[in-house]
Amino acid sequence: MLMEVNLGMDYQAKKGRLQLKTLFFVSKSGKLIKLVVSLNKLKWKDCRNPPDAEVACILDQELFRKNIVFVIGRNGRLYQYNKVTDLWHELYHSQHLVLSQSPGTVIRPSLKTLSGSLFMISIEGGLVEYQRSSMYGWNWVEHGTPNRDVTLVGSPGPSFEGNQLFFTGSDGKVYLRYMHKKSWKWKDCGFPYVGNKLVAPTRPIQFSKGSVIFQLRDGRLAEIQLVEKRKWVWSQIIGTPASLCSENYWSTVPYNLS
Repeated sequence: MLMEVNLGMDYQAKKGRLQLKTLFFVSKSGKLIKLVVSLNKLKWKDCRNPPDAEVACILDQELFRKNIVFVIGRNGRLYQYNKVTDLWHELYHSQHLVLSQSPGTVIRPSLKTLSGSLFMISIEGGLVEYQRSSMYGWNWVEHGTPNRDVTLVGSPGPSFEGNQLFFTGSDGKVYLRYMHKKSWKWKDCGFPYVGNKLVAPTRPIQFSKGSVIFQLRDGRLAEIQLVEKRKWVWSQIIGTPASLCSENYWSTVPYNLS
């Protein structure tokens, strides 16, 4: 039985008039499984797993590198699978660094450059970056936590403008990691003040070009919007069938980035 854990974009390639669509899954036994859809026909392939680890989750599917799928093993290590060569490769990092078994977020300045970063969370709740620059090559960067009393939970949220990332803290608040004058900084964005509703440890999703949706602990949804490219503002709380309340509330509390 398969469990789909890929949260990245589906890769599509055109060859003449034939369009292929590839999806990746993780089996309960820890293997990477590929599904190719072509002309309404399905073809499965067992891509196996790294020699020394079973696959826990898919970190990224071909957003960071074409033909490369990044996964996290059940041992907390980072691996990559090459679709073309059918080979596995471990991306070594310090033994003290154990990665959380959750998807990551990709930031790339441009699709035309090989530079970019994979952001993920460690098992201790710290932000970790696997970075590739044209000058220094591959490098691991540990960003830590927003403060000593808060760790990061769930998965990294979507990126904006190539230098902003959202996270959920263990205290139920939303935190922003952003670049200011070539230096990374943390910003406490709190939570919607109407009802003092804390944010759930689920992965936030991009709702529009300048907004993000978070799930609250009471089952409702909360939207935060980017205003004038400088302020993140909690804009609305949306009732859902799973929430205890069906009312929609509005709040406008700005959070300046500097």
